[in-house]
Amino acid sequence: MGEDVTAAGFSVRSTADAIVSGNLRFFGRSLIIDGPINGAVSAFGGSVHLNAPVSGDAWIAAKQMTFGPNASIA
Repeated sequence: MGEDVTAAGFSVRSTADAIVSGNLRFFGRSLIIDGPINGAVSAFGGSVHLNAPVSGDAWIAAKQMTFGPNASIA
């Protein structure tokens, strides 16, 4: 995807092959994070599904939070 990524929308998703080499900022109703993040992640939404490794910090605010088998936060 790129160095730093900021995305907002009703439904936002990063795919497993979309590697973020910097920080990821996601905002929306339904957020799915499948791509690895080499920096920090900030995610604010109604539902957040994390299924990717995060090398940095994570700041997540959601009504519903789920973790997939590939999720990890360093």
